[in-house]
Amino acid sequence: MDKDKIKKAVSLFLEGIGEDPEREGLLETPDRIAKMCEELFGGYEADAAGHLEKTFTSTQKGLVLEKDITFYSVCEHHLLPFYGKVHIGYIPDGKVVGLSKLARTVEVFASRAQIQEQLTDQIADAMMDILAPKGVIVMVEAEHMCMTMRGIKKPGTKTITLSTRGCAKEEEAGIFGTTAVLICYENVPSGKNEGNYDARRKENDRKYENWKPNLYIWKKSIYHGNFKRDTGFLFGRWKV
Repeated sequence: MDKDKIKKAVSLFLEGIGEDPEREGLLETPDRIAKMCEELFGGYEADAAGHLEKTFTSTQKGLVLEKDITFYSVCEHHLLPFYGKVHIGYIPDGKVVGLSKLARTVEVFASRAQIQEQLTDQIADAMMDILAPKGVIVMVEAEHMCMTMRGIKKPGTKTITLSTRGCAKEEEAGIFGTTAVLICYENVPSGKNEGNYDARRKENDRKYENWKPNLYIWKKSIYHGNFKRDTGFLFGRWKV
């Protein structure tokens, strides 16, 4: 990272908006921003393989889910922040990775000038290419300051992106014998309203009558048969 170029660019920017880079309050601003950029854009000098290659042998055959990984990134279009949560699920193929390594992988790709769609895909691709599980599902939900403080100015609006790889993709299900069909619902039932859930489940079972999924992932809960357990913000329908 060329900090001298960053300092010069910041000084020119301040002049461009009509400020005086030499006044007391701005005198050290170029240096501060150059240091800040080392934090915000350190992902260019990092490699996800350094985290995901550190694995452990495991007989785990079900879904490993790490939810609510907080991240901050910078939109490449306006250089304004966007931030939110990443949820990563994968089905191991004989090995698992340390849980902290998933969060570190998110940091590698979030610490770059980004768009959310690309960030989601990069995390999923790194998981699939380096860890080599049977399948991966990555969901990112974020608020973008370019929509909050400028332009349309709609604070609270969230963008949700989803990427699936391997057996988590419907068209590849037959290869591994493990299937995930992604179904996004507009009306997600609360934990106290399982009757509506059961009705909705029957409705979707009619749509997928050849399927007998044993795990449903809803907005805030996992349903396994008649058993309900709180989980993260992932949508899906898995057959394992």
